[in-house]
Amino acid sequence: MPDHLTGDIGILYAQAKILEFICELAGWLDSVTAQPERKRTDQGMIQELHEELTALAGRSPTSTELSRK
Repeated sequence: MPDHLTGDIGILYAQAKILEFICELAGWLDSVTAQPERKRTDQGMIQELHEELTALAGRSPTSTELSRK
């Protein structure tokens, strides 16, 4: 994260980057998944992750927390 972004704006920036990553991940999964049943499962997992991240109320999760999910 850029050093000059602190406080609330830093939190907002981190959240935006996390959501941007989730969108990119969803697009990638959509492009590489050929099996329809797997595609639905992957999209459901991404939706769950998105909901959990938006529920963090400004707290950025650690990479360990994200990898567990």
